[in-house]
Amino acid sequence: MDWKQYISAAALVVSIGSCTLSYNLSRQSAITSVRPVLVFQYELGSGWSLRNVGNGPALNILIAMKKDDRAEWAQPMRIPPLPKDGLFSLQKWPVYGGARVLGASYFDVQQRPYSTSCVNDLSTIQEGNVLKTWPDDAIRRHWAP
Repeated sequence: MDWKQYISAAALVVSIGSCTLSYNLSRQSAITSVRPVLVFQYELGSGWSLRNVGNGPALNILIAMKKDDRAEWAQPMRIPPLPKDGLFSLQKWPVYGGARVLGASYFDVQQRPYSTSCVNDLSTIQEGNVLKTWPDDAIRRHWAP
């Protein structure tokens, strides 16, 4: 092989690498542009709430709590979708005051699952569902008394 063939092969490798990198960055950007990010926040006077600080709506939101780190998730409640910058007050959640860990699972518009957990005012956001699954009749509705 002469030097022209080496240069051609190197150009092909660089081109394939560039296309792969561009595709992956474009795909990640598309996900980020519609990804919801839910965080628990506490404000004096109004108590705990859940806010969407991400770029897209959060759908099929399920919240739960734990009394301590080793306990099972409990008191599941389904809340309405949260748009970008949306806020939902958790004042009607029956036992949130005794919780050590607050958790939420939710989906973006492409049905990709995400989860948020909050311990000692430290939030962790991750892909996938960290909450357990409950039968539908075991999940409280936010509008139910």
